[in-house]
Parts: sequence; structure tokens; C-alpha cells
Amino acid sequence: MKKFSLGLFSFLASILSANAAGVQNPPAAVDTVLVNDLGTYKGEYPVGKGVLFSDTWGVIKGKFKDGLPHGRCVLHDYRPFRYVGQFSEGHITGYGQFFYDNGQVETGWYENGRASGVDAVYYRDGRVYIGLFENNKKVKGKGTEYEKMPDFLKGRKPQYHEPLLSVEELNFYNEAYEKLTADDRKPTFQGQNMNTFAKWVDARLKYPKEARKHRIEGRVTLGFTVDKAGEVKDIKVLRSVDPLLDAEAVRVVGMSPLWEPAVQYGRMVNFRVVIPVIFSLR
Repeated sequence: MKKFSLGLFSFLASILSANAAGVQNPPAAVDTVLVNDLGTYKGEYPVGKGVLFSDTWGVIKGKFKDGLPHGRCVLHDYRPFRYVGQFSEGHITGYGQFFYDNGQVETGWYENGRASGVDAVYYRDGRVYIGLFENNKKVKGKGTEYEKMPDFLKGRKPQYHEPLLSVEELNFYNEAYEKLTADDRKPTFQGQNMNTFAKWVDARLKYPKEARKHRIEGRVTLGFTVDKAGEVKDIKVLRSVDPLLDAEAVRVVGMSPLWEPAVQYGRMVNFRVVIPVIFSLR
């Protein structure tokens, strides 16, 4: 197990006990409806409590300044997570916690939504990583990964308690989510489904002579990523039959023209694809 010299227990104290600081002595606030680049804000203005209805983010409840999240807020994001913590002028900046739908929890310090500082990651399989992050990436040699929850963290994993949304907030969230995901799609090849790509691959396979000579056949399973630009990348053999057949399958898939990339929550995303490539001498 790798250790690091950051004063583990001193920064753990900051992770486990940090409190989001609110706005002190705000000016007189009035109820206001304000439309800005993020969405429609309803609440106290210029400083105070409110709700932001955002077509891009979802519903944000908490403390605001000039109609922007500023202070401790809860973000009900359309994507598969919730965020509880600090905002600064509309950006996730400061101490906070991300709760993902798959059970993973991240807690620590963020700048513009990216882990920057000492953070803890509680993985769904029970592993825990604690260390230094810069621009959302682990700093090499500055962290420790535990195969299971260490004793000093037992009972301290952050828990998410869903705040109640008003009828207005819930209706907005559901309607906006439906609009946002209406165009969600898996990647497509030449406007068609995976069967079209499988036929495209099969038409370009050249049976290796040595494999044919020794009557080697079978199903090679490949995994690859269709990235945001529609390019096929990171091809890996998930199930091998023979090095000759594996190499030919990888060669042909690597020749693929551009795909139409996947869309999720209104944005183009990377998408992992698994495909069988069949070699048969019949």
C-alpha cells in the first residue's frame, strides 16, 4: 500500500469536519424572479435563499448572490448525481460532496466543478481512495488507496438525504428532464444499428492464411470507444481465440469510418461498444 506525506490525519479532519460557510450579514433581501444565463431564479435578492430552475443543470436550492448560486447549495442534476456543498458565483467551488446513482461518493475540495485539493473517493465496491487531486486528476504519489473501509473512516462515509422538492420544482425537473433526454441515443453507424457495423466488418475480414491452414476459427470479442467526435478508439480484445484472428479483427474495426456519436442529457458523450467478430470456415 502506497503512503504519502501530506499529513494524512490533519487533512482528513478538514474533509470530515469542513462546514460550508454561508453569507454573513446579507443586505435586505426581497422576493425576486430573475432570468439569467443559467436559468430562472426565484428567491431573495440580491443575497439570500432561493431556487434556480436550470434547463442545463436541473434544480439548485440554497444560498444565492445576484441570482447565482453562492454559498451552500444542493444541486439536483439531470445527470446521475447530486451535489451538496459550496458554490461561488455560479460555479462549484469550495468544499462539497458528490453522490452518484451507482453508489460512489466523492467528498473534498473543488474548483469550477473539478477536484482540486485533498479529496476522498468512496467506490461502490468498498474501496476508498484519499489523496491530492489537481484538475480532477489524482496526483501521482500523493494518495492512498484502501481495499476496504479503514477503521478511522467507519461510520463517516457521507450519506445523502434527498431534500423535499416543491410541486413546482418537481414538475420543472421532470418536464425539463424529459426535454433534455428526448434526443438521447446510442452511437449509430451509417445511420443504422450495430448489425450494420457487424456486416461492414465481416465484408472486410481477410482470413489469415495460417489460421485457415490450421482450421482455426471462433468468435473474437472486441471492445472499443466511439468518442464524442464519432471516432473509434481504444480497441481491446475482451475474448481471444488466436493471436492471428485477434489481430485481424482489431485491424478491420480500426478502419471504421466515423460514427454518429452517442448523446446523453443533450450532450455528445463517449460510448463503449462491445462487438463479436466471427471467423468461420464453414
